[in-house]
Amino acid sequence: MRVDILGSRVLPGVLMVDFHQRNPDVALKTLVLRGLAASLPALQSGEIDATFAYHPDPLPPGVESTVAYLEPHEVIVGAGHPLANRTAVPVDELRRYTFWIPGIVDGSEWGAFYQELSAEFGLTIDSAGPNFGFEDLIGTIAESKSVITFWGERTREVGPWPRGVRRLRVVDPTPVYPWSLIWLSSNRHPDLGTLIEHVRRQPQPDVDDLWLPRRLRGSVPDQRADGL
Repeated sequence: MRVDILGSRVLPGVLMVDFHQRNPDVALKTLVLRGLAASLPALQSGEIDATFAYHPDPLPPGVESTVAYLEPHEVIVGAGHPLANRTAVPVDELRRYTFWIPGIVDGSEWGAFYQELSAEFGLTIDSAGPNFGFEDLIGTIAESKSVITFWGERTREVGPWPRGVRRLRVVDPTPVYPWSLIWLSSNRHPDLGTLIEHVRRQPQPDVDDLWLPRRLRGSVPDQRADGL
């Protein structure tokens, strides 16, 4: 079974490690494609059996999805940053800082997510500069007294982290990234159903006041609706 995970350290990679450990007899190959622009055609052509993504637009006919995880966004700051001694920060307070997120790709679904998030709360997001990976990003944040970045709750930490780097919860509300598992309804791979059920059994985060992109509001009762 061939599954696109977008990246080994982000949530899909974490979920697939857990799936493999619980289902060691399932023959599995993971791929790292460049978001929906690449994974949807690969899905429709049969190159892959499933992908993980946030899809801001409705999926094409014959493509199905289910919630994988509503991942709370945290904030990473360095030891010299004014927020370094905090454990949580209201999202409105983040307006005064600049977020550096060099991994935003034009036209990507995560780009659409951050665009809507920044517009709603008046956040400043800088995506300029080369993306040299998580290590470089965290190293830059560690040395800065002004720049911060977002971090997925279940993104694997790059360790050891520079001394003094802090992870802060974002509250009032907590932005969540709505990951979905996506597959072709006509796909009859014998192990695909096992993966779908595994994903549907994932416990969701205990967040009372969450922020979702506008299209999804009201469509996620109890944080467990299908079809994101």
